Amino acid sequence: MAVVKICGVMSLEDAIAVEAAGARYVGMILEGSRRAVGIDMIIDASRTLSKSRVVAVITGKDVLDKYIERLDPIEILQLHYSHNPKDIEILSMMGYRVIPVIIIKNNTTLDMESATKHLTTFSNAIEYVLFDAPKDSAPVEASGLKLSIDVYSAACRSYRPCGVAGGITPNNVSNLKPVRPDVIDVSSGVETSFGKKDPVLVRKLVEAAGVI
Repeated sequence: MAVVKICGVMSLEDAIAVEAAGARYVGMILEGSRRAVGIDMIIDASRTLSKSRVVAVITGKDVLDKYIERLDPIEILQLHYSHNPKDIEILSMMGYRVIPVIIIKNNTTLDMESATKHLTTFSNAIEYVLFDAPKDSAPVEASGLKLSIDVYSAACRSYRPCGVAGGITPNNVSNLKPVRPDVIDVSSGVETSFGKKDPVLVRKLVEAAGVI
């Protein structure tokens, strides 16, 4: 059974709706994206939601340094940049839970073990590791998934708990059953228009992920 993270949530209203639809995690991006929101909105969401856990998606080391003194109300930080072990170590010492992101280029499992090896040192601080395809990459599966089932499977074998992202929708999430991911991460796959999450699609995704 996989839980769901809805990323790129752009309003408190959508955050509340996504929580009500059953998502375990609500991701809100801090700078560096068309779906980015302000730090105040992320803090408001973290104080408002009671069932879902708010994740602040950090898109660069400069963004982390800029906001580190204001992130305290937020428990989980997703490091969506080329982070280094020191970043995780420091955040761990500060009491944060961390979601490191590993971008898998060229749909290959090359060096997968080395990419995750350093993370085992900080396993107590890691919520899960998120494996994703490069931004704007083309689907490699007929279903629309941006990484192959074999690559997703190898990624999750290299580190647990694992999250997977890349072209996932309520209609193709069942294809990930052989992977047995712990977390399904979706953004545009549950939108009816840019940045607007559809709670009906979120609920459909949550239900489908629940039987993976």
